[in-house]
Amino acid sequence: TAEAEGDAASGDCLDLRAARAPVADVTIMQTDEITTTLLGEFSVSVNGAPIDAARWKFKHPRLLWQMLCLAPGHRLSRDEAAEALWPQAGVQASSNRLYHTLHALRGIFSDAGVSDARQLVQLQAGTLRLDPALTIDVDVHRFTQAVADARACNGSDAALAALEGARAIHAGELALAAAAGGWFTPHRQALLRDRVWVLEHYDIFEMAVDSDAPLAVEHAGLLGVSHSRRSPDELGGPMVRV
Repeated sequence: TAEAEGDAASGDCLDLRAARAPVADVTIMQTDEITTTLLGEFSVSVNGAPIDAARWKFKHPRLLWQMLCLAPGHRLSRDEAAEALWPQAGVQASSNRLYHTLHALRGIFSDAGVSDARQLVQLQAGTLRLDPALTIDVDVHRFTQAVADARACNGSDAALAALEGARAIHAGELALAAAAGGWFTPHRQALLRDRVWVLEHYDIFEMAVDSDAPLAVEHAGLLGVSHSRRSPDELGGPMVRV
């Protein structure tokens, strides 16, 4: 019928208009990648460009960033952060100081080229967290993952490769300021245990004693290891070969 033909014609026109409608531009958001080195030295880069070390001259933004890098899931209780950074301050004072520290930290990364530095550290329900849209690479986590991989496949070529990777990543103790408080102690101890485990299982512990002696002596009570240039059995028990 004429009515049906009109509907069909109208539909054709709608289809044609739809076909001719401009297609909206699709913008692919690029994720900023932040790489942090904490072992042996402290350095941070954004998309491959290092942040000038002078930007980290103030200890509280630096310590807060290091805490967020080490914290599981890059999440940290606001109260935990305030207590670690200003243990002697009252609640209101530490809250104000945390606000200014966050502002300074965001400024560092804004100047370094992070796309939306305002979202760098988010505060939700009393928890600080790094923006999940960011790609965060921390050498400590790569080291602990390599150790976990080596433990999981002990006795295989893959374990040896993981041990070699862990050894290459671990360039030294956590590079923290002298003012770093007790919050970091469990991380230091866990890294030390993993470091010793890697050296023992790579069967080069004796060769590394000289370079690791100061650190090992400091934590001798923790490990129960007597460091000397004697047999491997005297350096903390039997060596376990991969």
